Parts: sequence; C-alpha cells; structure tokens
Amino acid sequence: VTIDGIRIASTDAESRGLDLSTISQSSLAGIELYKALTSDKDADAIAGSINLVTKKAPSLREINAVLKGGYNDIMSSFKQYDFSFKYGERFFKDLIGVRVNANAESKIRSNEKIDLDYDQSINNQTDYAINDFSLEFTDEVRTRNGGGIMLDINTPDEGNIKINNVYNSTKRDYIIHSRDYPSGGGVGGTVTYSFRDRVQEIKTYTSSISGENNLLGLKLNWGLSYAQSIADYPFDYSIDFHEPSNAGVSGMANTPSLKSNPEKLIPFAYNNFKSATLYEAYYYTQRNFEKERTAFLNASRNYMIGNLMSGELKFGAKYKIKSRSNVTTSEYAPYYLGYWQPYELTADGKIQPKDLSGTLFDAFYQRYLQNPLNNTLAFIEFLDDTPASRDLYGAYKLYPLINRDKMHQWYELNKNGIDKTGNKREYNLDPSNQANYYDISESVSAGYIMNTLKIGQNITFIAGLRIEKESNDYKSKYSPSQIGGFPIPLGVTRDTSSNFTQTIYLPNFHLNIKPTNFMSIRIAAYKALARPDFNMRLSKYFAWRPAQVGIDKQLIVGNPILKTAQAWNYEINTSFYGNQIGLISVSAFYKEIKDMYHMLNRINTTGDTLFHYLGLQWKTLHTGTYALTVPYNSPKPTK
Repeated sequence: VTIDGIRIASTDAESRGLDLSTISQSSLAGIELYKALTSDKDADAIAGSINLVTKKAPSLREINAVLKGGYNDIMSSFKQYDFSFKYGERFFKDLIGVRVNANAESKIRSNEKIDLDYDQSINNQTDYAINDFSLEFTDEVRTRNGGGIMLDINTPDEGNIKINNVYNSTKRDYIIHSRDYPSGGGVGGTVTYSFRDRVQEIKTYTSSISGENNLLGLKLNWGLSYAQSIADYPFDYSIDFHEPSNAGVSGMANTPSLKSNPEKLIPFAYNNFKSATLYEAYYYTQRNFEKERTAFLNASRNYMIGNLMSGELKFGAKYKIKSRSNVTTSEYAPYYLGYWQPYELTADGKIQPKDLSGTLFDAFYQRYLQNPLNNTLAFIEFLDDTPASRDLYGAYKLYPLINRDKMHQWYELNKNGIDKTGNKREYNLDPSNQANYYDISESVSAGYIMNTLKIGQNITFIAGLRIEKESNDYKSKYSPSQIGGFPIPLGVTRDTSSNFTQTIYLPNFHLNIKPTNFMSIRIAAYKALARPDFNMRLSKYFAWRPAQVGIDKQLIVGNPILKTAQAWNYEINTSFYGNQIGLISVSAFYKEIKDMYHMLNRINTTGDTLFHYLGLQWKTLHTGTYALTVPYNSPKPTK
C-alpha cells in the first residue's frame, strides 16, 4: 500500500500488513488498484498493489471544511464527530501549488459478544449440552487525526517537482468487561470475571520529494522518501477475579441441562462479589518502530519503427532500507497465591511501606493495618456502590461492569510492590516473552529494464526483467536453557543474530489485443514475491518447560534460512464494452507459488527429526514429546 507511490510503513507487530484505519478517507482523491505487476513496480506485491492518491493543488483557490456528527445506537450516544479541512491554491502564474489538508474524528467502536461452550461427550458422544456461557462487552472510543501538506513546482523543462508530507494517527481507548455463567453448579460452578483496560496508539508519517522531468530526450521520474510508523501501547492491564463455588452462597447454583436458551443460566448466579477475590493480573507493554528510506530513478524514451510500430524503452533502479524493532514485555502477578506485597521499591532503589490511605482502596488498606493477615482483595472493592450492568443484545445480563478508575489505580499503586526483604516482587517479568523481541535491518536493491511495443492501434506488448537483491540482518533473543518454574517462569535470555541474502529474477510479459472496437483481450504472465513476516527469520530459540501438570513442553524457534516466496502469475481477461451492452468481462487466473512460508504451531514431535527435515541446525533441549512452533517453506508449490 502506497500514498502517491510512496510505501506506507507497516503497523503490525509481526506481519507486513498495514492498519488502514490510520488514514482518513477525506484526504484522498482516489484509489488506484494494480492487479498485474510490471517491471517498474516493486516485486513484493504478490497479489497486486494499492496506491492511495491524494488531492493535488487546484488551479483556483479552494477552501473546504466539513463537520459531521453521528449517533451510536449501542452506546446511545451522539459523542461522535468527523471534521476535515482542505485548502489549495496556485501562485506565481501557476508556477507553485500548495495543498493543505487536516482531519480529526472520534468514533464509537463498542461491541457486544457472547460465546457458548458445549459438553459433547454426553452418552458416549451422542448428546450435548451447554457447559459454559460467556458474555463480553467492549467499551471503545477510536480517535483519528491526520494532516498533510504538499508543494508542487512546475519546472522549465515542462516537468514537475512535488514535496509531500503526510501524517496520520489512530488511538484506540477501550476496556473489555467479561464474565461467564458455567452450568452444573457444584465444584464446576466457579465464576470468572475478567477485564482488560487497553490503550493503543498508531502513528504513521511519510515524507517525500519526487519529480517528473525531461533531460537529454529522456523522461525522468525520480524520488527520495522517508516512511515511519510507531505502534505503542501506553497502558495494557488485565485482571481476573474468581468467585468460588459454595452451595447456597457463591458461584453458581445447580443449573438445568440446556441445549439452547443460555439466558436461563443467568438467574442461577449468586453474584457474591464479596466472596469473589482477586485471582491474577497481567501488565503488557509493546512498541513497534519502523522506518524506511527509499531512493529511485526511472528513465524512459519513446521510439518509432517505421509507420506501424512505436514503443517506449524504460529502465531504472531503486534502493530501500528498512529498520524495524519490536519490544514486548509481560508482567504477571499471581494474587491467588498471596502475592500482594505491603512494601514498594522506589525509583532510587529503596524499599518502603506502601501507603494506600486516601485512595480508592483505603478501606482495604485500613483492614490490612488492623490485621496484616487480611491481604485478600474482594471483587467488590473494584465496583461502584451500585454496580453497573449491561444487557447484551437486550437479552443477556452482563453483571457487573468494573470501575475503570479503580482498576487503573490498583495497578499504579502496586506495580512496584515487593516484600520487606526485596526477594519477592508483586509483578514479575516473564522471560519467555522475549521470544517476540527483534531488531531488524532489511535492504533491497533493484534494477529493471522494460520495453513497451505498440503495433498499430490494436496490439500492445510489454516485456521486462526486474532483479531484486535483499540483504537482511536480524537481532533477536534465545534461551540457553529451559525456561520454567511455578508460578513465575524463570530463565535467562541472551542476544543472538542472523543474516539472510537472496537475489531474485522477475520476468514479466503482457499482451493486450483489441480485435474490434468493442472487445479487448489481455494476457499476462509475470513473477512476483512475498517476503516472510518479521518474526520468522530470527535466530530465536525458546524452550519452555511449564511446571503445571498437564501442560505441554513448548519449543519456539525461528528459521534463519527461510526463503522469500516466489509466484508465477498467469492471467487472461476478455472484455466486451459498448453503449448498448455496458461492460462484460470474463477473466481467469492461475498462480503457482514456490517456497510459500507457513508457521507450524504447536506441532507435537520428539527429538530433532523435524529440524533435520527442514534443514535447520537446532537441537532440542527437551526430552520426550514437546510442542514445536517453527516457520518453514512449503516443500511443494502452492497453487
């Protein structure tokens, strides 16, 4: 995806995808879709490419402002707006044009969801019944802001130079409320209340200078560009409460066996929020940063062969280098094991008693001061005096909704919790999360030559060859020993690195024939490629040996020799058109992809046999059966 031909930096944590919600449609003049590649296009567009075209400076002064409002039925709210502003004008007898645009919007993106789980083992797998009914409500506000300024200058050679800067940002601010209504009651009637408070920010920026000029009989198209994206999570906290099953008091009462109408389970919940206690909490951080710098030059020249044939010879080169990093952390607090700590570690390394006086948890703190053994926090401490609820779809009662301010303050008050000796932290880093870390440098050098030949008015033949060489360096983490332990995983990680180089030749052929003035036939054969996701070629190695009984040992590794996928594409398109029939088209395509990359997710295996089959040099630290996650190239073509 590009803006005016300049690639937008990807925003996903692992893949090369782009979150298009960062871009406001009010800034666009149109969208160009290229289904078939030619040699002058980047080759890593295995299914085509999309170019978002921004508005150019108008010949006459233009000032336009639009303000919209909207009503959201789920939240019964008018708190939505969409504002856009555009200004454009040309100066000095059409020599210089200026275009400025800005946008600001806020939309409600709340949603409701239910989920049913079934016991399908009744009567020797011949019958079924609902065994859990979960409800989830997401309260989300999404804001989007952006702007751009473009300056275009007409040059004496009948060319043009364009300077363009585009900035877009999206912020998602949401909290997820969820709970379940397990069926049956008794021992299995424990109710779980789960909440996640999350803020996500995505920012993209592109800056470019490009030109279309004429020199020595050549048409030149050149450019320099810089693209950047930042995806950050300023706050991401999840917390769980368990209400144990206790007949007549808490959890769920004995429920009827149901195949449908799950709302009939709701009245059997005791909703004893004093008996429900804080079970566990997680705090996550994540930051993706990408920047890409590009330089390109294209040159073309027209020619004639007699009176019947004409053509254009085009050649060019491009160099781009991408830097990308991903840093994630996960902190875990197993509160159900008494991990609330009465002390905190200050920024200067001192250990001092916590003071929750005057906070939203003052009552809990005063009880603790009276009896230090009373350090279990009840769910009711996180609720309003009259807990809020919500009827999902107007039919299913989600009760209660947590007080978001209390949830946020609880983490801020306790994130540095520690015992008096300094040996036991309240929130503990999970070393296995380092498997998601990477710091990457990817460079691509490309050159091409392409010829367009026109025979008369009805036949056009395009043939070309593009060569792309990628040279990449990857930094990641690995675990020299197995990571394990209960309740907090223990282990060490170290830095590691790998590199990858590959040169790929990409021919393409296009033939367009117009046998009549109402019919067109287009035949294309071209080669394209797809580069693996950012997390696949890492030299990472994480052997996880959980202490809990019944959980598989896991091994997560990268594949430093993973190849880029290459695809031959064959297309034929026949179109009939006219004032009487409109447009009728019949198309067919065939694609064959070599070395398509995939991810084996938690495949049960033993020993190193699978590593050897994939050509990897890894050796497992595990004995016996373990679940392996590893990327690989498909040994057979994908069609």
